[in-house]
Amino acid sequence: MVGSDGAKCGICTAFPDRPHASEGSPRMGLGDKINEMKEKFGGQAEDKANEVVKNVGDEIDEKTGGKYSEHVDKAQQAATEQIDKLDGQQG
Repeated sequence: MVGSDGAKCGICTAFPDRPHASEGSPRMGLGDKINEMKEKFGGQAEDKANEVVKNVGDEIDEKTGGKYSEHVDKAQQAATEQIDKLDGQQG
C-alpha cells in the first residue's frame, strides 16, 4: 500500500506478495499469532514467541551489521512486553 506521501507501507515493502489489510485481506496480528502458538505449543507459547523475537532481532542485526541495533533492541523489547501482556490477558 502506498501512503499519501508516496511511501510504501513497511510491511508491504517487506512482504510484497501479501495483500495489504486495507485491500481486503487482513494480516495476522500478534494476538492471533499468540493464540495459534498456544494451540500448537500449549504452555510454552510465550517462551516460543519470545524466542522468535530474539532470533529475528539477532538475524536483523547480523544482516545489517548492527547498524540498527538500537532500533532492533527497542522493537524486541516492545514485542516481548506485548507478548507478555497478551499471554496474561488470553491465558
